[in-house]
Amino acid sequence: QGRFSAAAFYERRIRRLLPALAAVSVLTFAAGLWLMPAEMFDPFATSLASVASFLSNVSFWQHSGYWDLASGLQPLLHTWSLGVEEQYYLIAPLVIILMARKPGWSWEGSLAALFAVSFGISLWTTTAYPSAGFYLLPARAWELLAGAALALRPPKMPGRAGAQLLAAFGAALITGSIAVYSAETPFPGMAALVPCAGAALLIHAGSGPFTPLISRLLAAGPVAALGRLSYSLYLVHWPVGVLAHYSVMRRLQPVEHAAALVLSAALAVALHFAVERPLRYAVAPRRMVFCAAAVVILVMIAAGLSGSAVLRATRPSDGPADRETLALHRRLWREGTCLLIDPPDVRRWNQTGCRRTAGAGPVALLWGDSFAAHYAPGVGDLADRVGVSLIQFTAQGCPPVLSDVRSVEPCTRFNHAALSLIEAEHISRVVLAANWSEYRPGDIARLDAVLDAL
Repeated sequence: QGRFSAAAFYERRIRRLLPALAAVSVLTFAAGLWLMPAEMFDPFATSLASVASFLSNVSFWQHSGYWDLASGLQPLLHTWSLGVEEQYYLIAPLVIILMARKPGWSWEGSLAALFAVSFGISLWTTTAYPSAGFYLLPARAWELLAGAALALRPPKMPGRAGAQLLAAFGAALITGSIAVYSAETPFPGMAALVPCAGAALLIHAGSGPFTPLISRLLAAGPVAALGRLSYSLYLVHWPVGVLAHYSVMRRLQPVEHAAALVLSAALAVALHFAVERPLRYAVAPRRMVFCAAAVVILVMIAAGLSGSAVLRATRPSDGPADRETLALHRRLWREGTCLLIDPPDVRRWNQTGCRRTAGAGPVALLWGDSFAAHYAPGVGDLADRVGVSLIQFTAQGCPPVLSDVRSVEPCTRFNHAALSLIEAEHISRVVLAANWSEYRPGDIARLDAVLDAL
């Protein structure tokens, strides 16, 4: 229509995204106070502040070395993708305004250039810096820009047979990705191009005068209803599953998984009709919308940053004795130097301070994650019987494999440093230990390469 209002754009985004997100965040915070252990609640509260400030993807990227182990224990982990989306929405209107003021600029050329740069960053980081490539906007913007390009300059609309073919091919690309991709598939990079292209083809094929069969199926009542619920369902499903895990403190059984899914669906329906839809279409002046959004964001940030204080005020049992016990455990594990955490920076490891026994026998290395570190104090207490000189080399969330399927760079550097240490110190005995039940099968399979290297 030849006009654009950044204020109107931001208002629509606020109405669409913020009410349901705030409601789920507050309810998750309240449930976390009740269900989560104190040592896990504090980082969760910090993540709430990052969600409110549209930086959850950045926060989870910064903590990916530790968090990848406990990804199933983070109630707001799924909001990383919303962080990418929100950052895109903050920047896109400014880019549009800038381009509109430069009449000589080509919309198509500018979009193509932005797409190419972002896609190139995605290809590079997926290999060189996988966590950054996964979480951060520069490597993911091209996926959103594909939709912008499709809206701005759609290809020529095909005929009836062409539309059927495009829709079928698009659906095949999406379902093929679901079937073929695994935890070991490098992503995003080239792998993300397949489902994105499938989505673009489906959208394009279904927007012409001939509606393909697949588009009609996707527009059927039950499927469309699920689509309308999808944002609420996206918001609630992950916290429900995580908090269910905390409620039983073990892996969920299949029937418990099913119950969590049913509960998620019920909560999504309630959230959609009680919060998301009414506030999205409520009659209110724009100024009121912006003011209300600012208040909600500030309250969420304040709640996140004061998480520890809130926990202490609402859970008196977490008193000085509990904190002293936790501090004692951290001293016993020598957290920060011998047990590296958040993220595990191998430069902080200290060989002299991490020699747990000084026996006259051979040098042995204890290598693994925090489940390896918990052996060290006991071995130290039995130093006279052990007879070896034990070195502790442990990092939280890092199984002792040379390249883990989660592609966490600090863990990879840490584990390769272990091999260098073994060679430099002529270590002949190595104890590998980890919380194997919490890792993916691919991590355990990589033990073969470690044993070969040893």
